[in-house]
Amino acid sequence: MEKTVEVVGGIAVREGRIFLAQRPGDKDFPFTWECPGGKVDGNESHHGALRREWMEEFGVEVGSLYEQAVWCDYFDNPVMRAGRGRIFLLFYHIGNRFKCIPVPREGQGCGWFTKSEMMALTLAPGNSRAIQSIIEAAFTK
Repeated sequence: MEKTVEVVGGIAVREGRIFLAQRPGDKDFPFTWECPGGKVDGNESHHGALRREWMEEFGVEVGSLYEQAVWCDYFDNPVMRAGRGRIFLLFYHIGNRFKCIPVPREGQGCGWFTKSEMMALTLAPGNSRAIQSIIEAAFTK
């Protein structure tokens, strides 16, 4: 049976810019950019996983989240380190519902980008796939 991994990403926006993180060189899709988040552990909720990941990776306490994901889909991940499998990826709009400025805790690059700056970056595959929904959530809400 094929393994499915649930992954969540958060779309954070402040003053017309979206917050993106650069994947470390030792992870799948190294040095690509993405909306930060990570894998959902065990019985953890999507919102719980997003809050945990943002705290672990950037020291940020995320407040209330929009209930519905702005984008979700399954896709195959042929490079998943734990073996071939599928990813169920969801993006949630965080907006500016967080306290403090994100500071990278795992050596990853990060920054605040305008729409045109974001479009010039090499995005992680899931973010590339969801780009229209990410743009809509980040720059039209």
